[in-house]
Amino acid sequence: MRKFVLALALLGGALVAVPASADTPAAQLQYLIGTWDCSVTGGMSFTETNMFEPMPGGSWIHGSGTAQSQQGSIVTASYLEWDATSSRWVLVSILSSGLFTVATSASPSLNGSSWNEVYPTSGDTATITENSPTQYTVERSGVMAGHKAVIDEICRKQ
Repeated sequence: MRKFVLALALLGGALVAVPASADTPAAQLQYLIGTWDCSVTGGMSFTETNMFEPMPGGSWIHGSGTAQSQQGSIVTASYLEWDATSSRWVLVSILSSGLFTVATSASPSLNGSSWNEVYPTSGDTATITENSPTQYTVERSGVMAGHKAVIDEICRKQ
């Protein structure tokens, strides 16, 4: 679950190549462009700073970040897109430890979206909520070290 926690912590970016109305994936992701400071509590505690930016071509979004905990730091990279063919969000996250995850959401809106980790394991879930123009939260649940865990994350825009 730790890798899924870090993966969803890296959500963000924008599909700025396409003019967007308020309900398109491009407009929804525009909200997350920039740098965010996040605090994670629950089954594990760490802080992280993430920067999100559009990738050339406009279909994938790139996030990069560093998470800090008592166990040390980890560098992360994430790639996010709305896959119009399958009508779902797709998030691929890579950790400097060598782990990676794939999570998807069929929710049409990023705000309130429900996510499921689909690789390398399944069963971990998360919900993303936009609380204000400068704050979002992620609530995750899954199994960590053999026990059910709920992890909360609060991110604030710099």
